[in-house]
Amino acid sequence: MSDLKLPNRSLAAVITEAGIYLTLNITSIIGNGLVCIAAYRNPKLRSTTNLYIIALAVSDLLCATTEMPLASSTLVIGRWDFGDVVCEIQGFVDVFTTYATPATLGLTAVNRYVKIVKTAKHKKYFSPLRSKFGCFAFGIFLRFTF
Repeated sequence: MSDLKLPNRSLAAVITEAGIYLTLNITSIIGNGLVCIAAYRNPKLRSTTNLYIIALAVSDLLCATTEMPLASSTLVIGRWDFGDVVCEIQGFVDVFTTYATPATLGLTAVNRYVKIVKTAKHKKYFSPLRSKFGCFAFGIFLRFTF
């Protein structure tokens, strides 16, 4: 795998691609990190609804700390220099976070639907324990499906 190289690109293209990718990476780490810090420091933010937002932030942080630095450095040097094991890990994180984001958004949508339309049943279906289990179960499902 390490003998694969990107096609030759101009210096301007390399700088533009790497700059955009690094900007997105830094923005993702800061923004999602602040969401996690806010939820950690303020127990009132740990509601069942916000649990899905926190799960989304953690998924995005996983992508921003594992996948994006490897991809941006590959853009800069023009080849994959990290070996086959790191390539497998990066590939897994990429697919996992790609599917975890819409799954978490789907859980959030169902939660909001039940809260608005079936208000009386919301606490029954979305208790803190059930919400945590739902996020965990989707993570396990995604892990073994893809």
